[in-house]
Formats: sequence, C-alpha cells, structure tokens
Amino acid sequence: MKRIRSILRGREGMTLVELVVGAGLLCLVIGVFSASLRPAAEVSRRTQELNSAELIADDLLETVRSKVETATDYIKCYDNGADVTNKTGSSEGSAIEFGYETEQGYNAAELLTADGCGPTKIVIADKDSGEQPRVEKGYLVERYYKDGYSQDADGNPIARAMTKTYAEGFYMGLRAGLHFKIDEAKHTVTATVTIYRDKDLTDKIYSDSLIIDLRYDISVKTGVTATKKPA
Repeated sequence: MKRIRSILRGREGMTLVELVVGAGLLCLVIGVFSASLRPAAEVSRRTQELNSAELIADDLLETVRSKVETATDYIKCYDNGADVTNKTGSSEGSAIEFGYETEQGYNAAELLTADGCGPTKIVIADKDSGEQPRVEKGYLVERYYKDGYSQDADGNPIARAMTKTYAEGFYMGLRAGLHFKIDEAKHTVTATVTIYRDKDLTDKIYSDSLIIDLRYDISVKTGVTATKKPA
C-alpha cells in the first residue's frame, strides 16, 4: 500500500505543451471530419432538389396537356406571354393560346404562360369583378379572354378570368419556364417545362417534354387575336 502511494505521488501530470498539442490534434480531426461531411450534404441537397424539380415538371406538363388538348377553334404561340395585345402568333414560343367554345355557346380564348403578367382587371359581362394581383415570371398562369380583349381602353390588362394555377409553395422555391412547338401536320404540340433555381430563369436544374395530341383538326393562327377594347 505504501508502495502504491509512493508511485502515485511520483507520477507527473500533463504539461501545457502536451495539452496544446492534444487540443490541436483534436481540432484537426474535427476539421477533417467536417470537411468530409460537406460534400455529402451538398450531394443530398442536390438530389432532393432534382427530385422536387422532376415532380414539379411532371405536374405542370400534365396540367398543360389537359388544357391544350381541348382546343377546338385555333391554336398559336407567342414569343412572350406577358403582353400579347396586338401581337401576331406563330407555331413556337413561350406561351400558347387556343380558342374553344364555352358551355354558354360563345367562343373564348385561353392563354397559358409562365412569363409573368401585371395586375389584371377581371371583367365579366362588361362589369368589373375585382383585380388579380401581379404574377412574377416563373409561375404558370391561365388567362381567359372573351371577344379577344386583353386590355381595356386605357391599356390596362383585362381578362374574363385569370388564375395562378398553383400557389407559390408548390414550386418549393424554384421557378418554371415553358416552351411550346406546334406541328400542324401531325396535330400535335410539344410542351417543354424547364425548372430553374433562380427568378431570372438562368440556373437550370431539370427539363422534360411531352407530346400532346390535339383532339380536333385545328389550324395555327398567326394573326392578331388579343386586342385593346375600344373606348
């Protein structure tokens, strides 16, 4: 027993140098471990982002398909769907418009775009029915026109109805771009949805396309269909 106490009394503690070296080694190990975790976390984030982009694109394509295939009168594309007043159309563009007959028996037009639009006055039966707020670029919007009027006499955007198809939460912080190409001979429309990280639609994540078969034999209209309402 005396021998054990003698050994313990003679044992030296850890020096300051040893303590500093040990702390340095511990920091080094933690730093290496943290650095190895960052790439793995980034890969996981990118994978989740890609999965989200694929889901958004699939849903948007199905929504566009269900709308476009019902066109009964004419179909056309615009280079920019933000303002189509007095604009001619073509067979390719970022927005698509098509005519159809309503249940009430009159012809109307529907425009699908993700190009954004300003505040829009809703006019039903020549009566103001409120205003839809501005929609930023990157979100699918449906606009419905009656008698071809897309602006009032003062040049303000009007529509018979307008809706942002999905709430912003649907996009999970991402944005969407649309592109359409009409093949009049085959009676098809190729719709492409591209998902981006940024509001300027420059940082691409994912893109997918869908060929839509038109139910009716309709032509591409290149003339003006959306006009300013006279005073």
